[in-house]
Amino acid sequence: MAKDEKLPWHRNDALFKRLQKTGRSFEALVAARLIDEGIGVRVDPMRTRPTVESRRMYRDKRDIIALCPGGFEAEIEVKSRAVPFTGPDDFPHKTIFVDAKELIDEKGPPTAVVCVSQRTGAMMVIPESSRRYWEEKTSMDRVRQIERTWYVCPKDLLRSFDDLVRFLMAR
Repeated sequence: MAKDEKLPWHRNDALFKRLQKTGRSFEALVAARLIDEGIGVRVDPMRTRPTVESRRMYRDKRDIIALCPGGFEAEIEVKSRAVPFTGPDDFPHKTIFVDAKELIDEKGPPTAVVCVSQRTGAMMVIPESSRRYWEEKTSMDRVRQIERTWYVCPKDLLRSFDDLVRFLMAR
């Protein structure tokens, strides 16, 4: 086991930076796809946060703001998953993690959560309209080695990335 893997999550700068780098790469992938679809985006400068402690300064930020043709600004969160899928139909679980409950409760639900498969690059969407069906689930975050309460969304409420594009283009 590497030295940094023994540190608790809240003091583990190496793990934090590794997760941040992975997250940023998938955020950039989603932003590029939105731009390719004709939807403008605004993102905060993608600078590396120096330490795990500095993460709190960014809690109120969304990953991407989609600038819709009609003037609506949609708040998008991006979550990558180490699960292979090509879209909602072949996602292998009955529910999907939305985000940590405390983060959603603090910021409110985003317009959409775009989930990207780390294995296939495919994207699917948890729409804000599904919020009333989200449930709480407490489980172990295997990467950070902490127990957290999450919101989960039923699989049958997942939408395709193309559905998100149509929604945003109409706003």
